[in-house]
Amino acid sequence: MVTIHAADATDFSSLGLGALAPTKLEIEERAGGMFELRMTHPMDDAGKWHSIDQWRIIKAPVPVRETPLVEMGHASTTVVRKVYRVSVNTRLRLRTAPSTSTGKVIGRYKNGTRVIRTDVSGSWYKVIVEAGGATGWMHSSYLRYVEDITETVQGDRPGQVIQPRQTREQLFRIVTVERDEINAEVRVTARHIFYDLAGNTVKGDYAPEGVAAGEVCAQLMARTVKPHGFQIFCTAAGAVSADYGGQSIVSALLEKEIGVATQTGARVIRDNFDVFLLADEVRDRGVVIRHGKNLIGAVLTEDASDVVTCIEPVGKGKDGEALYLDGDGVVESPRAAQIPVSRVKRMEYDVSVVKKKADANPDEGKYATEAEAREKLRELAAAEFDNGADGVAVRLDVDFVALEGTEAYAQYAELQSIHLYDTVHVAAPRIGINAAVRMTAYVWDALAGGGRGKYKSVTLGQLEELQATTYGFDIAGGTVSGTKLISGSVAGDRLRNASIDYAKISVAAIEQLAADSITALTAHIGQIIAGEIEAD
Repeated sequence: MVTIHAADATDFSSLGLGALAPTKLEIEERAGGMFELRMTHPMDDAGKWHSIDQWRIIKAPVPVRETPLVEMGHASTTVVRKVYRVSVNTRLRLRTAPSTSTGKVIGRYKNGTRVIRTDVSGSWYKVIVEAGGATGWMHSSYLRYVEDITETVQGDRPGQVIQPRQTREQLFRIVTVERDEINAEVRVTARHIFYDLAGNTVKGDYAPEGVAAGEVCAQLMARTVKPHGFQIFCTAAGAVSADYGGQSIVSALLEKEIGVATQTGARVIRDNFDVFLLADEVRDRGVVIRHGKNLIGAVLTEDASDVVTCIEPVGKGKDGEALYLDGDGVVESPRAAQIPVSRVKRMEYDVSVVKKKADANPDEGKYATEAEAREKLRELAAAEFDNGADGVAVRLDVDFVALEGTEAYAQYAELQSIHLYDTVHVAAPRIGINAAVRMTAYVWDALAGGGRGKYKSVTLGQLEELQATTYGFDIAGGTVSGTKLISGSVAGDRLRNASIDYAKISVAAIEQLAADSITALTAHIGQIIAGEIEAD
């Protein structure tokens, strides 16, 4: 079911403003990048389309994996899960926070629903719903203890106590609305609720230098200009350095140069008001896409544009001058002989020679002699090749039947449910494909398969660079455009010398319109009420 809710809604467990009946509903997500919904809705006689408006929130089923909380902090260890069941006459609310005043309601669960407790705050329990893996807070007075379950958690697999599902409902805020009278339809673009953080910036000055990623994430969320209901969970390792003062939270997490995810190589999982930055580990559930089974088509793209065969590493000498390697000055790829074209790339590293031996500190890239510094440069360059600098970028676009959407494969559903970042095995012998690759992007058709939904397209391959995904919320100083019309702002003024290429005008109150003032190529105007219109 697809529902729409008020812009300031706090309870998403009900129908909200009502259920929608779209004719098209697609969700697209890229690893660490865009996450948006595109919907087409008819101008129906029942008037459902009237509820569609700017800023309102759409709730729709999306392929989001079970919460990573079930495996966080328990890699390859044996843990004891405390299982409870809901005990209510009606339905029990699942909230984003342990409070009836600040916790948004993201679900309601019937009597008997099993949940796993992960945390306690006063009389509230943080729980994971066993069926599907949704997470939130429930009041403990409505939960009854059932049993302890002991399981061994693997770092690359969900816990056994969670029953995987292909989809869970996610929230998307409407940003564009097109009302098409000719085709009698409304077209909508909405962005995942996570992007509410794109308009919330870091207050004051905050410029960490070499600070652990988890601490930086905690500080970013605590220093926002406006309060918010989001939680961030970070297990990504590594130190982070950047100037975040005045940056949006989305930029601080995802931006190419400064983002915490970018600097740590983290996987980004967005689950309504929960945001996860996870250490990049392989998550292989054994899903195979094979010709004759579920593979419809596969396109393998190999791109050698960025292959490097030789690296010229550069550091700094005692007086700050460039420090090069001896001889030809390069470190060659161990696979250079297999590549017919030389590709040399100069790379500068934070390696320097100090004037005084007492100042040497290899942990900070400072060395007592040039020989030691050059050896470190060789080591760093060789590491670039170990990380694939001499490799061909591979992308695999696959069209396949999602077996979990077919009755014949119902018993294999949990094995066939794949999500972003999962490793997938693809076998297409005719074009030489036998690969284990990551899912890095998808387009989900939420209406296909009788409303069960299916992947419309999936991109498998190397993780692409994280993209700047602030969607226009970052506005440079002095660049705010004066081209926006606020409702009612034209009344009492004159429009002169305005050139309009395309206009859809719902309501316009214009006191006086000067002759020859508007040249319009296309205008759809629903109604004109005028005391007098001259033929010229």
